[in-house]
Amino acid sequence: MIVAKFGGSSVKDAEAMRACVNVVKSTPELGVVIISATYNSTNELERIYLSLSNGDKNAAKSQWQEIEKRHHEMAKELGEFCIAPIQALMDSFNFKLKELFTLKSFDAHHRDLILSFGENMSSLLFQLTLKEEFKGEREVYLVPATSFLKTNSNFGLAAPKPESIKLYCEGLFREGLNNGHLFVTQGFIGSDGQDQVTTLGREGSDYSATLVASALNASEVHIWTDVDGVYSADPNIIKDAKKLEELTYDEATAFASAGAKVLFSKTLAPLISADIPLKVGKTNDPAAAGTWIRSSVSMPKDLIGVTAKERSDGLILTLVGNGVYDLDIEHSEIDRGDIYRSFYHQGGDCEDILKLWYERYFS
Repeated sequence: MIVAKFGGSSVKDAEAMRACVNVVKSTPELGVVIISATYNSTNELERIYLSLSNGDKNAAKSQWQEIEKRHHEMAKELGEFCIAPIQALMDSFNFKLKELFTLKSFDAHHRDLILSFGENMSSLLFQLTLKEEFKGEREVYLVPATSFLKTNSNFGLAAPKPESIKLYCEGLFREGLNNGHLFVTQGFIGSDGQDQVTTLGREGSDYSATLVASALNASEVHIWTDVDGVYSADPNIIKDAKKLEELTYDEATAFASAGAKVLFSKTLAPLISADIPLKVGKTNDPAAAGTWIRSSVSMPKDLIGVTAKERSDGLILTLVGNGVYDLDIEHSEIDRGDIYRSFYHQGGDCEDILKLWYERYFS
């Protein structure tokens, strides 16, 4: 059984969502599908929370109306079967927002509640569209992530409770999976011991997918996004960056922690003990090889990649790979691990410096 996650760029509009549906239909081994909020929705919902926190209810209402309008239009494009259900969901959100508008102060719990609207809207549209496409050939169910992804109450960056997640996942999914059913749920969100909505931190949908995969002992995890894999450097900056066909868990974790944007840094932890491989692939080119991440690789590399992060007084550049300690680098080293070294670079344009380092160590 495979667990798949589709990112926000992959479900950004009706056309993109249909492409994701085609990927699911062409992968019969899929059992659970994790859906992110549509592109930029979480940022827009964050602005609503900030407007409410600042006492600007009119701005919050206007911002919400824009989100509501966009999802209604998306529902119409997907098909009439989406219109009534998305309206019912919007009605429930409007009721919650009216309650929030009466409050005089807001905290992280309210923020997580508002942010959860994004994944709830996109996952409903996805489940409805998938169900329509299967036309009864396969049962497709929508399961709220809050019913099984249990966390502590650290709102905004909640820590998952793996034993509870496993228990709830077995109870909610196992029988249906054995009967060939397909489940759709939300990434990023969960609930605490008081059933209050929590979030795993930004970009946490990948984490949701691997937590579910570990809980259900999946055979693979597929992360679908708008790029066809993990690259040796940001391909938007380094035009000749190389796609990495395979990475170990340690390499991918180090690369993500250093700032590689394809993966959330905590994503791989739930997969390691169960040795579940993960594939990063491109939604619009599902047949492409992508990048596989697993316990070992067939062709080890001395250098995996390089990342650059800006901070107020300069740049942090990180080289990842088993050969990083063979390099003689003049810049001040500020951090190191088994397969990475980080250096401070004073000033300079981030993109230009990254290009120089890539040319020096990877050309």
